Amino acid sequence: MLYLLNKLFVHSFYKANASFFLFFFFIFFGAVQGGSLVSYHLSLMNSILSSGITLSIVLFCWVLYQLKCVAFILKIINSEEAKFMYNLQTLKSGKQYLFYTFTFLQVYAPVLVYSLLLCITGFQRGYSETVVIVILFQVISFITFTSIIFYRLNNWINNINFPSFNLNFKKKFFLYILYHFSIEKKVLLLAIKALSLSLLYIVLVWNKGRYDNDSFMMFYLVILMTHTVFPYLGVEFLEKKLAVYRNLPISLFKRAMVYIIPYFILQLPELAFILYHADALPVEHRAAYFINTIASLFLLTAFLYSEAVQREEYLKASFGLLFFSIFALHIQAFWIWIGIQVIIGSILFITDYFKYEAAE
Repeated sequence: MLYLLNKLFVHSFYKANASFFLFFFFIFFGAVQGGSLVSYHLSLMNSILSSGITLSIVLFCWVLYQLKCVAFILKIINSEEAKFMYNLQTLKSGKQYLFYTFTFLQVYAPVLVYSLLLCITGFQRGYSETVVIVILFQVISFITFTSIIFYRLNNWINNINFPSFNLNFKKKFFLYILYHFSIEKKVLLLAIKALSLSLLYIVLVWNKGRYDNDSFMMFYLVILMTHTVFPYLGVEFLEKKLAVYRNLPISLFKRAMVYIIPYFILQLPELAFILYHADALPVEHRAAYFINTIASLFLLTAFLYSEAVQREEYLKASFGLLFFSIFALHIQAFWIWIGIQVIIGSILFITDYFKYEAAE
């Protein structure tokens, strides 16, 4: 039974989230020189252990990861292929709970291993109270989320809905995509914003005065890659769930604004953070990074309209954009690179928008 659960949940989880782990591997290992890797992580752990605010941010990120793990498991449980799991209800409750505990342990292993190293470092450096908080947090959260899986399999509810703050007022068409993300994709939106601001906090606050354009750029590119999910989901929403909008008498410019305006609003938290904390960068460079994000997301949106691409092709295009961005941002050719992206994106959007047909 453990082998079956492992294949059904654990293998599929890591396979589906390979790019997710690649991003974090790049941040924690790829963006640091090999000789300073150990000292980098020790200083990172010391910051977590010595600052209550930093610890709170880390615990919040761990909760988001736990939600991601549980949501993935629950999604599989609800699928037609997993209906055979009804039979697990015939097992004793204690045995079931052990099975689900071991399953959740495997998908939660990356965070659990890092928290274990954090606790060892904390004991060695005298942060006993913080270590106790981390241990209690892990125990409570582990019991909580394992119990959710246990309850789900023994009650077989169809879904769990997170609360939404949906105010009743007339919604502007230009903000439909923003409403879609904040209501239907709120967990994803919250996770991306938390990750984005956490990365900015690491490079701009933890390393205040010790970063340059290149080191900031590496963190920025990871943030940009996490935001590439917005064009894909935005086009999918408008072209599949709201396809009737194509019949509206709206100019092509306004149709482009339907994407650009939400991209602009979604980037405002990062803009405020960069303007306030990125003292080592000129103001025009800070503004250029913000505008570059919008230009890149628009270019990816136009690419989606150039043909009905699949997720794998879109991922390749995103990494291709990342590759060229590294060179352009490294030589600080911000405005030239922004102009190139806007021109290419505009050409693709103008020539291919009305030829687009959503893939089945």
